[in-house]
Amino acid sequence: MIDELNIPSGTAPPVFSDPVIDAYKKDVDRTLLRENLKYTVTQSFEKHERVFEYALELREAGRKAAGRPKDLEIIAELQALLEERCRLDPSGT
Repeated sequence: MIDELNIPSGTAPPVFSDPVIDAYKKDVDRTLLRENLKYTVTQSFEKHERVFEYALELREAGRKAAGRPKDLEIIAELQALLEERCRLDPSGT
């Protein structure tokens, strides 16, 4: 492809800008992407495992609350789960 563009070898090809990609870029939190790239593979798996376990706990709490949306005990359990999640992952990711 470089030959087709008449670019001398050893030089970088010109930067092309896709307007669709540029439109989405403004909504992407790049700091979060950079932060997540600092994790090792093991750390990433452990983090995702914690989130998955949290989702299972929320599902179970939701099942317990089915039919009783005003049940204060269930609301307290959900708040405790949220506080636990915040304690495990203060960045909220």
